[in-house]
Amino acid sequence: MKKWLITTLLVIACVFGLVACGSSDNSNAAPSEVELTEEQKQQWFDSASQFVLSMHDAVQSGQAEAQMDDPVYGPAFTSWQNALEDIGEVQNIEGKSTSFTKKEGIVTVTVKGSRHDADVVFTMESSDEGYKVTGITTNVE
Repeated sequence: MKKWLITTLLVIACVFGLVACGSSDNSNAAPSEVELTEEQKQQWFDSASQFVLSMHDAVQSGQAEAQMDDPVYGPAFTSWQNALEDIGEVQNIEGKSTSFTKKEGIVTVTVKGSRHDADVVFTMESSDEGYKVTGITTNVE
């Protein structure tokens, strides 16, 4: 009788374990990507490109110091300043890629330089008001 009770309890535990494995909770699943029109992508590229140009002008004119205390833009200016030596003269800025989900967004613009190209990556998180920039980094290729 004791063996039968233990065996039954183990079978029930295994069944509950299998049911839990088949749960439809997708909290760990990657959020699906939000489709953007070409016009929306172009608007994101234009905004990001405009910021890169403004950041470049601020660094060149010595006005970047005013932004260094900002938790998002301070590191962005530092990253850009550090990359400028490798990039050389900025020749062109163009859109590269966008990726938006319901939780976050990433916009990458490519800076064509006289020595090396670089990608400026804008990382954003979604909020009720839209997407808010949480980080900007410059990666020299």
